[in-house]
Amino acid sequence: MATNTTTVDDKNNNKQFPQSPYVQGCQSSIDGRIGENSMTLDIAVRMLMMQFTEMKLMLETFRNDFNRKIDTIKSELQGKDATLGQIKHRVNRLHLNIDAFENQKELIISGVPFASDEDPDALFATICRQLECSGGEELLTSTRRIHVNRLMDGDVSPLLVEFALKTTRDRFYSTYLRRRDLKLRHLGMPSDRRVFINENLNAGAREVKKAALLLKKVGKLTFVFTKGGIVHVKRRVGDPPTAVQSVKDLDDV
Repeated sequence: MATNTTTVDDKNNNKQFPQSPYVQGCQSSIDGRIGENSMTLDIAVRMLMMQFTEMKLMLETFRNDFNRKIDTIKSELQGKDATLGQIKHRVNRLHLNIDAFENQKELIISGVPFASDEDPDALFATICRQLECSGGEELLTSTRRIHVNRLMDGDVSPLLVEFALKTTRDRFYSTYLRRRDLKLRHLGMPSDRRVFINENLNAGAREVKKAALLLKKVGKLTFVFTKGGIVHVKRRVGDPPTAVQSVKDLDDV
């Protein structure tokens, strides 16, 4: 019976030897498995690459969604911060306006030395006559020194003047502002030093005025004055006055 045989070369002796069918079958089986395994590995690698790509896209999508949500939250928080800042600013303005309202009938006189035998009301009456402002002393409620420690002769602690009516106070103050020529010799004292009259500002307004005067000193402001207990400033001559509620507001003038 004829059989299919293959030969194996003997390269050393230049001979060929027959290969049995069993060996041929084993060889074919091995070659087939190697081919199948190679195909399976290639598919597995491609599947893993596809899964990796899909996972990468999922992570990228998740990161983008997460960043968008973070940006949305930040935007909302910034909006709320801005709203809270506006509310705080309004509350501060209301607080300053209330304080100014409480002091709206008062004025401060500075630069008058204290004397143990002085009569504050009589001193104010002399000022009214010098300014030719009649009726001010008649509607006066009180005049007193503002001091912490015991007063000594020559101390220049300010005088607090309280009027019964705001309209009277405003008329008196306007008269002083028009003239601005009040000196100690006008009050019977041997000195040409000036006497100053200003509104009675609350602590916050005093800080604003102090900061504004420093800016005026270095040339950044041209006018600083108060009206109704609120500090007003002008950056340039001819500019409309700007009300300043806080030291921070000076940066926006």
